[in-house]
Amino acid sequence: MAQMRLGVATSIPWWPGYTQEECYRYGMRLAEMTEELGFDAFWVTEHHFAVHGLASGITAILATVAAKTERIRIGPAVFVLPYWNPVRLAEDVATLDLLSGGRIEFAVGSGYRVEEFRGFNVPPGESREMAQEALRLVLELWKGEPVTFQGKYYHVEELVITPLPKQKPHPPVWYGANSLETIDYAARHGYNWMTASTLLDVNAIAERRRYYEEALRRYGRDPSQARVYAHVPTYVHPGGYEKVREDAYDGVQYFHRAARGAGTIYDQQAASQGGIARSEVDFDLYYQNNFFGTPDECYEKIVRFCELVRPTDLNFLFTHGPAPENALRSVELFAKEVLPAIRQLSFS
Repeated sequence: MAQMRLGVATSIPWWPGYTQEECYRYGMRLAEMTEELGFDAFWVTEHHFAVHGLASGITAILATVAAKTERIRIGPAVFVLPYWNPVRLAEDVATLDLLSGGRIEFAVGSGYRVEEFRGFNVPPGESREMAQEALRLVLELWKGEPVTFQGKYYHVEELVITPLPKQKPHPPVWYGANSLETIDYAARHGYNWMTASTLLDVNAIAERRRYYEEALRRYGRDPSQARVYAHVPTYVHPGGYEKVREDAYDGVQYFHRAARGAGTIYDQQAASQGGIARSEVDFDLYYQNNFFGTPDECYEKIVRFCELVRPTDLNFLFTHGPAPENALRSVELFAKEVLPAIRQLSFS
């Protein structure tokens, strides 16, 4: 396997006691540091109607990141397709790809938060079908030829869009999936697979990783050509457990309550499918399952995670702590003490 691509992920949280403008500035500074400190990619999670993530205007955020960086890959984690007009999204992402010099990753999913489905008038039971139909249309439009498309949700007649992406035939496609059915869909179409430890524990991710590989082979595809993304909450402090708990306990509880809100489609299946029940956040378990601790502790946890999951793209979610300044210090310490050692890891 090639060397892992290591990145930073953020939801641009609304930290207590900070203005929204200050939080956006934190997010942009985090993007700059991602490049300056030697990471490979910067990912932004799209969320709406929640303080745990201010990245509702995600294309504007990604455009700003593109303007502030030159080297790193840039992507959404994910574009929640049922909330988008696919024609407009195809144009927006093509524009982003051109403005960034061909650095955009195109990651999509169907969503999971009840408030968002309500806010966008999306029937939860139809979100997956809507997302898959929207993705088909986007990819057709990126061919640059007249498209006539008659789907259940979207219709166009002899439509040609401009501009087209810089990357050919299009930016790399990632599909956010946690259910076996959706992972099978991603494998069948040859899409890269994206997941997160905020929704599944490491053993559940490892099981799905194996299933994804098996599905790729079943459809005649080479697993070595597919990429696997995971992002994991990360907080590094030289003081270890006591200092991390002191800094991050309130943040973990605050952001998980905000993320859960009125609930998610995973709440009912969490126990049976390896999901994380958002209504109960055991900090000790959270500390154990994520990349929290001293630099050495974090390195050991990352090694174990990589042995089980074998990601091609591993990303670190630095959103915890009492203030954005603490999170940025955690990023700096991680880059200095942990990142060089991770660069030496390779798992086949």
